[in-house]
Amino acid sequence: CLAPLRMLVSSEDSWARERVDNRMRAERLGYPAMVELQAGQWDLAEQHAGRSCETLEQGDVSGRSAYVFAWRSLIDAYRGRIDRARTTLQPLVAEAARTEKAWWGAILLSVVGFVEFAAGNHEAADAALTRMRDLLDGIGIKDGLLDRTEPFHVESLISLGQLDRARDVFARLEERGQTIPRAWIDVTVPRTRALILAAAGDPA
Repeated sequence: CLAPLRMLVSSEDSWARERVDNRMRAERLGYPAMVELQAGQWDLAEQHAGRSCETLEQGDVSGRSAYVFAWRSLIDAYRGRIDRARTTLQPLVAEAARTEKAWWGAILLSVVGFVEFAAGNHEAADAALTRMRDLLDGIGIKDGLLDRTEPFHVESLISLGQLDRARDVFARLEERGQTIPRAWIDVTVPRTRALILAAAGDPA
C-alpha cells in the first residue's frame, strides 16, 4: 500500500519543483518520512526528514512547517536521541502555545509524550498527553486522526499506579476504534487491555 502514496508524494514534489516552491517541497517530505518510519525503513525516513529540516530551518518554523521537526523528533526517539528530540520540540511547543495554535500544539505534544515515554519518564509523558487532550477537547476534536497515543499513555499511567485513568484512556481508544475502524487500533487494543488486566491482578 506504500506504492500509491509514494507516487502521490512524487507528483506533489514535481508540482512544487515546477513552481520553484522549495518550502512546500520540504514540508511535503515530512509525510514520506513518516510513511517510511512506519514501514521500518528508518534510514530512508531519516534522510527525508533531514533534507526537509535543513530547508525549513532557514526560515520561520511554525504551524505546518513544525510538523517535519516533530516527525524528525519521533525518529530521534526511535533512534535513542532523546536530548535532540527534546531540544527540538520544546521551543515549538512554546511557540504553539504563545500563538494559540491548539491543533499544531496538540500534534507536537503527542510527539513529546512519545519521546518522554521512550525515555522512561512517565510523569512527563502523562503531562504532555494530558495537555494534548485538553487542547483537542478545547477545539472540539474528539478524534485527532494523527493521534496514536492511547496505547503508550496507558502504559505510562500503569507505571504511575493510576489504573483508573488508564482504564479511561483505554475506553477512549476502544470508542475511536468503534467509530472509525483502523488497523493500528485493532492491533493495539488487545495488548492494551491485557496490560490493564494484568495490572489489576488478572493475569489469566
